[in-house]
Amino acid sequence: MTKKLLSLSGNFLNEISIYKTIYCLISGGYHSTASALLLYDYGFRNVCLVHNRTYLEMPHVLDLIQDIIFITDYSYIQTEPNLRGRSVRQILKESMSKVDDIVQYLVNNKMNYRNLIPCCKILKKGPSRSLYSKEIDKSNSVIISSLCPFESKNRGRWLKQLRDKDTYIRLHKKFGNVWHAYPFRDMYSNMPFHFYLLSKGIIPEHSGCVICPIQVAYGKFMELKQKRRKELEEHIKAEERYKRERNPRHLLHWLGKNV
Repeated sequence: MTKKLLSLSGNFLNEISIYKTIYCLISGGYHSTASALLLYDYGFRNVCLVHNRTYLEMPHVLDLIQDIIFITDYSYIQTEPNLRGRSVRQILKESMSKVDDIVQYLVNNKMNYRNLIPCCKILKKGPSRSLYSKEIDKSNSVIISSLCPFESKNRGRWLKQLRDKDTYIRLHKKFGNVWHAYPFRDMYSNMPFHFYLLSKGIIPEHSGCVICPIQVAYGKFMELKQKRRKELEEHIKAEERYKRERNPRHLLHWLGKNV
């Protein structure tokens, strides 16, 4: 099997090179880890790593983030969630109570199901907005986001919009008019990430939170799809069996056997 090497587009490199500071979001996952290490490989030293601390991370995720800091010697910012008097456990419990609602959104092909759960908004989006609005120079900064088009239909749709415009960056108005750049705009497989990280001596593992309501909901959604597919197949078989039994040739054969 040919191993496709992971690389950054020349156009992407040109677009981000004009900024004084490059903020790279890291979570300890495949994509963000690769982003940080690739920026280092390509010689960028004006990079600041940003980790939105959720307190739901798996232990190896935090270890990997420390490894990235050690390898690159990049500066590092860790954002803290504003829990407003609640605990992370309470926020997660509230989010998990929305699993069935998320499943229904998936059934109806609605893409804004993340709006249903408070954990992403409070633990990730809120701290990011606070950082962008208060602590960075918007005119001279760009945020590196490691999203890929295959992760969801919604992400695939607006990453395609960037591709149609022949650009890797966009002005993110919801996050306070801050420029965001997407190095993996055209990436449709995890394998290049896998091989790249292995070449760095990093064994890719599951990343992210200890438990995620979206992942739980997606698992239930896939079970529901399989159940409905099986029911449809059984219905089609029953219809075909009924048609065969109503066929005159079949009836004559049946009469001949039973006269």
